Amino acid sequence: MKMRFLILFLLISLPAHSTGTWCAHPKKTSDGFVNLRTGPSTKHSVMSSVTPSDTLFIDTGQCREAFGRRQCDDSGKWVFVEAVFDANNSDKHEQGWVNSSYIAQAVCSDSY
Repeated sequence: MKMRFLILFLLISLPAHSTGTWCAHPKKTSDGFVNLRTGPSTKHSVMSSVTPSDTLFIDTGQCREAFGRRQCDDSGKWVFVEAVFDANNSDKHEQGWVNSSYIAQAVCSDSY
C-alpha cells in the first residue's frame, strides 16, 4: 500500500510537461517568419526561418542530442522541431529549436 501511495505521489508531483510529438504552425509575426535556432535560446544562431504556411513536427522532450552536443531547455519555453513541411507536405529537411510562444498547435496530416 505504501508503495502505491509513493508511486501516485511521484506521478502527481511530476512537472506538467508531457513529452511526445505533435504538429504546429508558426504564428504570423511582423516580419513574416519564425527563426529555427541551433539551441534553445536567442543566444544560439539562426539556422533557417519558417512561415505560417509551414507545418512543424514538434518533439517536446526537454533535451536533445543535436548539432554536435546535448542541449536542454530547462525553461520550458523552447521546443525541438524534428521536421518542417511546406504547404505541399514536402519535407524541407530542416530541424532546430523554436520558441513555443511563436507557434500554435495544429492537426498533423496523415502524410507525415
